[in-house]
Amino acid sequence: MDQKHTFLVLGSYESSIFGYLLSHASADSEVLKEEDPEEIDANEEEEEEEDDEKEEDDQGTPDQTVVHLDLLFKYAPHTGCVKSLAINGTTMISGSTDYQLKVYDLKQLREEATIPSYDGFISCMVYLDRINVLAGLSDGSIAAYKTEDWSIVYAMKGHKAEVLDIAVHPSKKLALSVSKDKTLRMWNLMTGKSAFTNRFEDLLTGTPGPSLVRWEPSGNHYVVSFGVKIVTFSKSGDVVRIIQAPKPVLCMEFLSEGVIAGGCEGGVVQVWNILSGEEIHHIAGLSARVKAIGHLRQADIGLECGDDDLPLVIAACSDGVVSVWRLEDGQKLGHVNTGARITTLICSTYDPSTVQKRRRKKKGEQKKEEEEEEEPEIKQEESDDDSTATSQPSSSKQKAKRPAAPSQTDRKEKKKR
Repeated sequence: MDQKHTFLVLGSYESSIFGYLLSHASADSEVLKEEDPEEIDANEEEEEEEDDEKEEDDQGTPDQTVVHLDLLFKYAPHTGCVKSLAINGTTMISGSTDYQLKVYDLKQLREEATIPSYDGFISCMVYLDRINVLAGLSDGSIAAYKTEDWSIVYAMKGHKAEVLDIAVHPSKKLALSVSKDKTLRMWNLMTGKSAFTNRFEDLLTGTPGPSLVRWEPSGNHYVVSFGVKIVTFSKSGDVVRIIQAPKPVLCMEFLSEGVIAGGCEGGVVQVWNILSGEEIHHIAGLSARVKAIGHLRQADIGLECGDDDLPLVIAACSDGVVSVWRLEDGQKLGHVNTGARITTLICSTYDPSTVQKRRRKKKGEQKKEEEEEEEPEIKQEESDDDSTATSQPSSSKQKAKRPAAPSQTDRKEKKKR
């Protein structure tokens, strides 16, 4: 039975992209042996020794709960800082200050396309759906790409400075964006026009402008970060709650309905209830400021879920250390040092069996189409022997009705007569 594969991809200031396969210790060898058994067997002993050292460093974490981060690739596709990553299944895209968007196939581990960005470099990206991507640019515009050929369908203009973050509503009809012009805009994705603008005149006193925005999974609320302030808004734009963080929030991610995690300066990850403002969990003592944060379900890597069924939190620090944490007990389950200054991360899980089913389905459809194309030729052959065939062309019908030409003997007999 195929197991789910969980990818963790990180971007860095040094223009490199790191790809890791996340797995539970008991399932790690099975997943990797499907990929390349000879290579895994050759390095198995070395990896086990490294994992043992990691387990000792990870506060004595039991073997059965260790999360392995196995390097799949390290690649420098850009010539500038990697500002953003987005992933859909096994297709990943990256945006950089080198004014290029790159497309990758994570299944085949290869780069598939390079798309230039002429109006500005790509500062943030998000998949709207399987066939559309929204990209925020440094000139303040938002480009809507069609993934079929990566052409720009339309550009949404309104911001006067670099777009810092984009969040798409679960309905896929609305999107939010925040910019260096210190405004938030809501966009109608049906028309590509701005629905309203919030300049935060009451909130910006003594605080920086908005830097991050996230929709709640239900779409009933959205959250905007202003340095040490995290503000919860209703869908209509009313302030619901203001949360005071201990340090400036550099990244944030919804873990579930009403629960958000924020990575802060000083190596701290905090989890809050966005409606009550209550701090639910707290992780301290990370190696440096938390630049990027993500999460994944425990079941996706084969871990037994606790009573709360809380997801695992992935924190990437500015010194290159990436660690995986369990919120129930604040336990670090695994870590890796990339040696680079991390700027962004993306985590995604896919089931290889579903990919194979789709491929088999596509092959079946192609075969059916080929049979349908060949079908008229087969009927044409039948029509040569059977004049009642309905698919025979009109020219063959005329040939079938045409009488046979008279022979020479018949002509001589006619002359004698």
